[in-house]
Formats: sequence, structure tokens, C-alpha cells
Amino acid sequence: MYLCYWVKCLVILLVSFFVCNCSYNDTTYQNKTKNDNLKAKSKSNTSDSDDIYIYDIVCDLELINKIAADLKVIIYQRENKQISDFVANQKIRFVVKPLVFKGNLLKQRLLEEYKGKDQEVMINSLDDVTLATSVFTISVLYKLNENVSKERIIDCIEMAFGITTVKQLLVGGTVQLLTASTALEIVVAIGKRYLGYIGLAYVIIKFIDCIDA
Repeated sequence: MYLCYWVKCLVILLVSFFVCNCSYNDTTYQNKTKNDNLKAKSKSNTSDSDDIYIYDIVCDLELINKIAADLKVIIYQRENKQISDFVANQKIRFVVKPLVFKGNLLKQRLLEEYKGKDQEVMINSLDDVTLATSVFTISVLYKLNENVSKERIIDCIEMAFGITTVKQLLVGGTVQLLTASTALEIVVAIGKRYLGYIGLAYVIIKFIDCIDA
């Protein structure tokens, strides 16, 4: 009877030892992984690169095509005197809201990059139309480059937007990073042309029609 008792105690001790040892190893591995991730993140944050993250700023082609289609209806109504310029302007403001929202995300990224620098004042003064046009330009450059030739995109940009400083954005593959300096070049080039919401609608329609032609 005493022998059985001591055998049971020994078994319990051995089981407890292995459970504690496994738990310790697992915790040690998790802590090591966490520390490695933090080190990698810290290393990334201290990079000298001026890349800015824009994956959530770029619009997909489905949204771009829907915006263009809605704008065509509004412009058709305006040109046929079915609605006034005031009503057309309000309708366009509503349709391009996604571009304005993403444009303000772009503005925030640029402000973070150029905080305390000469460009900060200019970036702060950017209006919604300029930001929306910039996002549309960046989006079509990246997304259309997957299906349309570089030459075609360049021709349509020059025709619709009247700017040529964004050619370096034509890259293949997945959208991940865009240099802050290039993004700023786009914004500055677009900002030189005051479009207004109705002007923005015409630019988008002209570009889409050029691509589809």
C-alpha cells in the first residue's frame, strides 16, 4: 500500500515537471518572437527611405469606374439643362466623396513626412478637389498599369490632366509604397490647375473615355 502511494507521488511529480518545462519553453519562444518582431519594426521605422504607405489610399478599378459612370450622368444632365450648375456641383461633391476621403489620408501621410519642413504649409493648404484628383491619378496609374500599356496611360494622362510629371509612378506589381517626393510632385502639378468639382468631373470622364477608346 505504501509502495503504491509513493509511486503515485513520483508520477505526479514527473508530470508536473514536464508540464512546467513545456510551459516555460513555449513562453520563452513567444517572448523571443515578440522581441524579434519589435526589433524588425524598430529597424523599419528608422529607415532613411521617404516611402509612404498608400495601399489604403489607392482606389480599385470597380470604384473608379462607378465614379466615372455616375459623373457622366451628372454632366449629361448639366449639358442638357436638366440641372443647374449649383445642383451639378453638389451631386459631384457627393459622388467623389471616396476620393476626397482618401485624398485626406494622402494629405496626412505627406504632413507626417514633411512635418517642420517648408512644404508643410503648402500641404496644409491643399483643397479637397486637388486631393481627390491626386488620388484618382495615383489610383489609375497603379491599377490600370496591370491591364493597360504604359504608353496608353501616359497619352491619356497628358490629354486629360495636362501633366507629365507622374510618369515615374508607372510600376507593375502590388501597390505598397510610394515615395513622398513623387506623391508631392503629383499634388503640386495638379494644384497648379484649378479645376473645381465640375472641372474634376470632366477630367475623370475624359481620361476614362480615352482609356476605353
